[in-house]
Amino acid sequence: MGQIFSLLDHSDDIRRESGTSRACVGIFESPTGTGKSLSILCSTLHWLLNVRPLKLERQIKAEIEKCGGDFASKWASENALESLKASRQEKASALAKMLKRVERFKMESGTDARTHFSKKRKCLPVQYDNRKKAKTRVREEDFMINYREEAASAHPEDGELVEEKTSRDGGDRGVERDIEALEKMEETPKIIYCSRTHSQLSQFSKELRRTEFGSRTRCVTLGSRKTLCINKTVRNLGSADRINDRCQELRNSSKSACPHLDRNLQGHFRDNALSKPHDIEDLHVVGEEMGACPYYGARKAVPMCHMVLVPYQALLNKDSRESLGLSLKNTVVIIDEAHNLIETINDVHSVSISLRQFRQAHGQISNYYNRYKEKFRFSNEKMIKRMLLVIASLINYLQKKDERVMSKGSFGSIVTLNHLLVQSNIQDINMFHLCDFIKSSGIVKKLNGFLDYIQTEQKENASNSTEPSKHTEKGQKAQNSPLQLSVLGRIKSFLESLTNFDDDGRVYVERKEGPEGKISEASSMRFVMLNPGVSFQGIVEHAQTVVLIGGTMKPFSHFTHQLFPSLPSEKITYFECGHVVPPSHILARAVPKGPTGKALRFTFRSRSSNEILDELGRTILNLSKIIPEGFVIFFPSFGYKDAVAKRWKSTGVANDIGSRKPVLWESRKKSPGEILDEYSKLIKEGESKKGAILMCVVGGKLSEGINFSDGLARCVAVVGMPYPNSEDPQLKEKIAWINRRFEKQRDNQQKLSRKNTQKVSKKVGTTHLTPYIHRSIRSFPMSYSGPFTPLNPGLPLAGV
Repeated sequence: MGQIFSLLDHSDDIRRESGTSRACVGIFESPTGTGKSLSILCSTLHWLLNVRPLKLERQIKAEIEKCGGDFASKWASENALESLKASRQEKASALAKMLKRVERFKMESGTDARTHFSKKRKCLPVQYDNRKKAKTRVREEDFMINYREEAASAHPEDGELVEEKTSRDGGDRGVERDIEALEKMEETPKIIYCSRTHSQLSQFSKELRRTEFGSRTRCVTLGSRKTLCINKTVRNLGSADRINDRCQELRNSSKSACPHLDRNLQGHFRDNALSKPHDIEDLHVVGEEMGACPYYGARKAVPMCHMVLVPYQALLNKDSRESLGLSLKNTVVIIDEAHNLIETINDVHSVSISLRQFRQAHGQISNYYNRYKEKFRFSNEKMIKRMLLVIASLINYLQKKDERVMSKGSFGSIVTLNHLLVQSNIQDINMFHLCDFIKSSGIVKKLNGFLDYIQTEQKENASNSTEPSKHTEKGQKAQNSPLQLSVLGRIKSFLESLTNFDDDGRVYVERKEGPEGKISEASSMRFVMLNPGVSFQGIVEHAQTVVLIGGTMKPFSHFTHQLFPSLPSEKITYFECGHVVPPSHILARAVPKGPTGKALRFTFRSRSSNEILDELGRTILNLSKIIPEGFVIFFPSFGYKDAVAKRWKSTGVANDIGSRKPVLWESRKKSPGEILDEYSKLIKEGESKKGAILMCVVGGKLSEGINFSDGLARCVAVVGMPYPNSEDPQLKEKIAWINRRFEKQRDNQQKLSRKNTQKVSKKVGTTHLTPYIHRSIRSFPMSYSGPFTPLNPGLPLAGV
C-alpha cells in the first residue's frame, strides 16, 4: 500500500507543479493468487477518496500560513479553500439526490422497470414499430459522400447524444440539472481498470462489491455496441460493423430513431449504473428492464465515476477509446495481467487481409463508383479512384509469383513497409490523405448501406419474378455474405497500418499456390506491429499514472525498453513480492515418463504421435485415481487440445477417464462463466463427489484471472510448454527488431560515455581519466547483456 501511495502522490505533485503531460509509471509483480489486483485497487481508491482530498486541504492551509502578513495572498488562499469545500458539498448533494431517485425508482417500478415508464413515453413512429406496413423510403442520395461537409464532423459517434433527435418528451429537468452540475465540477483523477476479458472484469466487480469501497465507489463498465445493444432488430445484424453503422443511423435519424435513446430513460439508467458497481451482464439486464440503451447510458455515467472498467481492446486502441468517449486526462490507468501486454498491443494493431477480400473491396467500390460517378464532386471522385488504384496495385503485388517464397510452403515472407509500397508502385500516394478521406467521408458506412440497398432491390426483383435467373440467385448469395459487409473496414485498417514508420512494423506476405499453378484466393497480407511503444505512447502522455500489475513481469527492462523508451528512470517505480503460500504447502514435479516408461517429449514434431497421446492418456488416468476434487489440465493450444480429445475418444481412454471424474473441455463457443459454473457444480454437488477434470488452454480465457480456490484445483498439470515455432518468420523478425533496439540503445550509451569522458579529460587532464571512465561505466544500466539467442540451436525458442 505504501508503494502505491508514494507513486500516486509523486505523480500528483509532478503534474501540479510542473504541468508535465508524461505519466509516472509503476510496474508491480506479485504471484498469481496473492490478491494483488484487489489490493492495489483498494489502495488506489483509498488514496482517491480519503488521502488526496485531505492532502489538498493541507497544502492550501500551508500556503495560508506561508502568506504571513500578505493580506492579498492570504485572502486568495482562504478563498480557494472555501471554494474547494463548497464544491465538495455541492457534488455530494447532487450525488445524494441522484441516489435517492434511484431508490425511489426501484420502489415504484418493481421488477419490470420498463412498464414504469411506458405511461410517460409517447408512441413510437410508424416507421420504426411497424416497418412491414409502412416502410421508410430509402433514398439513393443517402449513400452519396460529401467529403467537404462531413470532414468537419468526422466520427459523429464520438459525440454525446443529440438531444433534439433522441428526446421523446420534456424529460426530468431536475435530473439533467444535477447531472450537468456534476459534469461541470472539477473531478478528482479517475481510475481506469483494464483487464483482458469481460469475465475477468465481472469477477473483479463482484470482489469490489464485497469491500467497504463497494457502496462508496461510483463504478461503471464500458463495452462495445455488440455486447450492450438491446435493440433486437440491430443485434440480429450479427456483424459488429453493421451493428455500429445501424446504431449511428438510428441515433442521427429524426424519423426512425431508436426508442431506447429516450433522454428520460437514459438519465434513470445513468443513475442506476452509478448506484453500485455493475458488470457488463448487469448493465445489459438493467437496460432491457428499463428499455434504455446500456451503451450510451454507461458512457453518460463516465464523467461522475470514480472508476471505469474496460477490456484491453477499449483502452489500447485509440479509435475504440474515442468511440467510447473515454478520456485519459487526469486518470490513473491500471492494467491487470500485464505480463502479456506487449503481445496484446501488437495483436490489437496488427491486421490481416486476404486476396479474396481485396477483390471484393475493389468490386464493391467499383460498383458504387459506377452508380454515382455522375453525381460525385471532382475531389471525391479523385479520392475514390485513388482508393481503387491502391487496392488494384496491392492485388497485383499479391498475385506475383515468387518461386523463392513458394518453395517455403505455408510460411511466406516478411517485407518492409517501404518495400511493399515501392513494389506495389504506390509510394507516391499520400496514405495519410487517403485514410483521412475514408475516415471523414464515412464511405465505409455508406458503402455498407449501399450493399444493403442493392440486396433489398435484388430480393424484391426476385420475388416479383416467377423464374429468378441464376445471376440473381448468385448475386443474392454474394450479398448475404457477412464478409462483404465489413471488408472495406478491414481495408481501411490495413491502409492505416501502412502509415507507420518503416521500422515499426513489417508485412507478412503469404502466397499460396492454387489450382493450375495460380495464386490462391486464400493468399494474404498481414501487417505485424513490432514497436508497441508507438501506440502505448498516447496513454503515457495523457494519463497521470500508469500501473502495470502481473504475476510474471520480470525482466522489468523488457517493458521499460519497449513501452517507455524515453521516460526518465525517476518516473518509473518497481515493486515485487513473494507468494502468500509457503513453499512447504506446494509440491511441484516434472513428469518425464509415463506409466509404461515411454518418454513424454512434447516437442512440436513428436507431441502429436499416437504413442505420446496414448501415454499422456494413461498418465492422466492414473493421476485422476488419486487426486481428490478438482483437477485442472492446460494444453499448449486449442489445436493440440482437439487432437488429444479426438485420439482419446477413438481409443476409449476418454471413457476411462470420464468414469473416474467427469471431464469438461474449454471451448471458444462457451463463455468462461458457464464452464466454471458447471465445473464448480460437479465438484461440490456431483455424484459421489468424485470431483471433475477441466481441460484448458494456455493463453485461453480460463488461463488468466480465474480464481481456482480450494477444491477447484487440488492439482494443476501443464502438458508441454507453449513455445512458439522457432522457424516462424514473424517471430524471427520480432527478435531481430528487439536486438536492433537494444543495440541502438547500447550504442547511444557508449556515445554518451565517450562524450562525457572527453568533457572530463579536457578539464582534469588525461592522467585522471581512468576513475571517470569507471564511474561512467558503473552508472549505466546493466540489465541488457546482448542479443537474444537460444542456448541450444536445436531447441525451440521460449518467446520474446
